[in-house]
Amino acid sequence: MSDPSLRPILCIGGHDPCGGAGIQADIETALAFDALAVTAVTALTVQNTCEVVSINPVDDRLILEQLEYLLNDVRPSAIKTGLLPTASCAAAIAAELGKLTDLPLVVDPVLRAGSGASLTEDGLARVLMTTVIPHATVVTPNRDELLALAAVDEPDQAAAVLLDNGAEHVLLTQADAGASIIENVLYSPGKRRTWQWQRVPGRFHGTGCTLATALACGLAAGLEPEVAAERAQAFTDAAVRGARSVGACQQHPRRAAPAGSRR
Repeated sequence: MSDPSLRPILCIGGHDPCGGAGIQADIETALAFDALAVTAVTALTVQNTCEVVSINPVDDRLILEQLEYLLNDVRPSAIKTGLLPTASCAAAIAAELGKLTDLPLVVDPVLRAGSGASLTEDGLARVLMTTVIPHATVVTPNRDELLALAAVDEPDQAAAVLLDNGAEHVLLTQADAGASIIENVLYSPGKRRTWQWQRVPGRFHGTGCTLATALACGLAAGLEPEVAAERAQAFTDAAVRGARSVGACQQHPRRAAPAGSRR
């Protein structure tokens, strides 16, 4: 018999061999919240802390087979999607999400790496808007991702486009990327909530994955989206403040045990 206290989080995304982002970031974040990441890998990447060399999508049939056998055995408490590298991958994942509409879904619409390298094929933003976004409980784009998804130039208008397209909430990160302050905004129907966080100097790899998976853990635990969003931001802030250098360039957030941010 399965242990209901595990709260499995289904994380669908890419593999990062240097461990800063992607599935490994999801696993570390889930463990920090006493949850369990169960995973389906969508892409194998060649990258390190300095550069992304290549993105190698997993065959759609293999992605679906991973999900089929996993979901035949394990009932997740929430779902988080990350890198969906191709339009066909996004469409295939969306078809599976349509069978799991009773579960909270956090969509991290990964389009570029923190280094600026493109991770997806051209036109994917449009496909995400018609396939995956309509299933989302919360979408967690940064400013560039939000504007690309909505195909408009103003963040408030862009968030409204996502809400009109079916997303229940939009958590915009780095809405105001000032020198010393990071501003995040949660858009909900008829409401918005803003947080400001002191910017930590440096370059970091995997903050978006960390935030989205922490948010999924909160929703899996039954938290309201606004509460889960605030807790996820606090966790990510603490992880960044404890970041460590693994290689020569971007630092890795310390997700294992940032003090004061669990549960």
